[in-house]
Amino acid sequence: MTGPEEARKGVSTAIREVADAMAYHGIWDEPEPPADAWHSSQPFFADTMTFPQWLRYVLLGRLEDLLALDASMPEYCEVAPMAEEYARVHGLVLTSLIDALQHLDRLVTRSR
Repeated sequence: MTGPEEARKGVSTAIREVADAMAYHGIWDEPEPPADAWHSSQPFFADTMTFPQWLRYVLLGRLEDLLALDASMPEYCEVAPMAEEYARVHGLVLTSLIDALQHLDRLVTRSR
């Protein structure tokens, strides 16, 4: 396996790790956002979706689409700090999710 193939496999594994961590923390089963929620100009769709909705349906969904299309990953990914803020604001301990997102952030950014 070549470097880029290994990187893409790593991103795919990291996506599963994030999904597993979301399920572990009980935030995977957020309902799918309504169609109009996708029309947001705010970072993380903060005005139309919860962070778990954005994470599951926007970020993970788009990364999976990019992998399926063998398209380039985003230049830069730094989602873990948003998860830290979400946990702080909501009084949650999301350690495994934050760890998984830090791993995903590093892999996506390096996979370019």
